[in-house]
Amino acid sequence: MKVVIFDIEGTLTETNAVDSDCFIRSVGEVLGVRDFETDWSQYQFVTDSGVAQEISQRYCDRPMSGALTKAFHEHLVTELRGQPKS
Repeated sequence: MKVVIFDIEGTLTETNAVDSDCFIRSVGEVLGVRDFETDWSQYQFVTDSGVAQEISQRYCDRPMSGALTKAFHEHLVTELRGQPKS
């Protein structure tokens, strides 16, 4: 039997700060944007993809291409995997 567990907004674990740090580093590395709004409630979308797309549009004046979206997700996953296990 395989089970998948989704932890929404820190219900099971307190990882919001780690998630934010990894997301911020990924935006900087992949999109080249280092100074952007990090109050996530200021964004229309709530997913990583949606916020990244909005940051690209707002700060780079362009939508993210499919290749850039893929690169962003790969970088974000690498960042998250590099975090210590709790």
